[in-house]
Amino acid sequence: MIPQNCPSKTLAALALCMGLGAAPAVAFEELNIALTGAQNDALQTQLRRASLLRTAKADGISNPQDVFSTALAEYQRLLETLYANGYYSGVIHIRLDGRDASTIPPLDPPARITRIDVSVSPGNQFRFGTASVTPLPPGTVLPEGFSPGKPARSTEVIAAATTAIDSWRMAGHAKAQPSHQHLSANHATHVLNAEIGVIPGPRVDFGTLI
Repeated sequence: MIPQNCPSKTLAALALCMGLGAAPAVAFEELNIALTGAQNDALQTQLRRASLLRTAKADGISNPQDVFSTALAEYQRLLETLYANGYYSGVIHIRLDGRDASTIPPLDPPARITRIDVSVSPGNQFRFGTASVTPLPPGTVLPEGFSPGKPARSTEVIAAATTAIDSWRMAGHAKAQPSHQHLSANHATHVLNAEIGVIPGPRVDFGTLI
């Protein structure tokens, strides 16, 4: 059946009208993820595992719009991975066929993407200066990694806050919750100060049990 809007019945026109002349979408052919300025195999492995683009390539994602959207989301994913390892001054570049993804207008994505280069310069690892959670119920032991001088991993901050809330709830304060979180990074000294506040709330007793 010939579509009614075809301009002619020539073979070329028919092929174009039926979509037969369009080049098939092809997944990007090359992806390079490089850690620059530091030799840290463990960090590089974590960045590769966290990479959304790496997953997209493995899944055969081919639509340029989808690849472009994934590249934009990649910045946040890699940044979170750096924070989780205590790096707060990292620089991330994601280039699509030589163009930095962050400079490409969102409404004008590339029509084709064949090569993606991801470079991550982590900078210096930060260490905790102040590391405090207050108040705490008696006997609470915070994670060992959340203390002055230790690598300032964001995961340790989360673990410390979770430990504090869980300890209050185990002590009968079922409505315990964080009150504030103050994090300040000194990029000159590579120190992160973390102060977390907790509102224990009232002690809650059981009522009638059935």
